[in-house]
Amino acid sequence: MIKKLLFDADGTLWDFDASARLSFDKIFSRHGWTFNSDVFERYTRINNSLWEHYERGEMARDRVLIERFDLLFDELKIGFSGSEFEDSFREELEHNPIWMEGAEELLQQLH
Repeated sequence: MIKKLLFDADGTLWDFDASARLSFDKIFSRHGWTFNSDVFERYTRINNSLWEHYERGEMARDRVLIERFDLLFDELKIGFSGSEFEDSFREELEHNPIWMEGAEELLQQLH
């Protein structure tokens, strides 16, 4: 009998990119900034690059979480704190989960 199952949430149960886009849209809208696919593509490029540095042991996780937004705002010429955006981003992600197709049903059946 199987007693425990482990899932990697991102991309398996939870559509992180869709949730991140929605969260960005809400935060940008709240501040009166323009959010579009170009902004998200810039974020994705910066974010992926910094996580590669982290995986090679060249950067601490906490630094990645802040610097990704500091670099994005530098590119967008928006004077805003990466740390403050990270806090808002985490809060929005928590309130705006977008599940992968069938994930909720699967979890209900396993429960």
